[in-house]
Order: sequence, then C-alpha cells, then structure tokens
Amino acid sequence: MGKFSTGFMQEVNKQKEFEKEQEKLKIQHNINEKNVIVVEKNNMVKFTINTIFRIFRYIATVILLCLACIGLAAMIYSAPREEMLVIFYTVIEQIKTALGL
Repeated sequence: MGKFSTGFMQEVNKQKEFEKEQEKLKIQHNINEKNVIVVEKNNMVKFTINTIFRIFRYIATVILLCLACIGLAAMIYSAPREEMLVIFYTVIEQIKTALGL
C-alpha cells in the first residue's frame, strides 16, 4: 500500500471518530436532526469542576499508594505486623461491643 492509502485511512478514521462524537453529543443534547453539528464549548464552571475532580483523584491516588506501602511494610516486617494484628483485633472487639454481639 502506498502513501495515498495510509493518508486516506487516517482521514477516514478521523471522520468516523468525529461522527461518533457527534452522535454522542446529539444524544446528550436531545437533537434528532441529521444536518446539525454540535459544538460544545468549555465554560469556567466545567473547567473548575474538572480541575477539582482531577485534584481530588490525584490526592486519593497518593493516599491509596501510601496506605498500600504501610500495609506492605506491616506484612514484611514482624514488629509492625504484630502491632497491626493487635490493632485489628481491638477494632473487631470494639465493633462486636458496639453491635452487642
């Protein structure tokens, strides 16, 4: 296959992607007409919400990684493992007491 078909396939793929996106937008905005192209513009509220969501997601990922490292250290080393088991049993006893079991 030559240069022509490679460039042609890229254009076809871009066109298909554009059409899929347009279909999603038309469904989202309840537009049934075929000859309408939906252009969605970002506004400050969307940008702020997306930014806050990304920051929250990043912070949650960092916290999760820190907890995973603590758990791994507790499993590998014997002293923290024993302390974590004591804490685990204490928590279970307090839950049983709170539930009246």
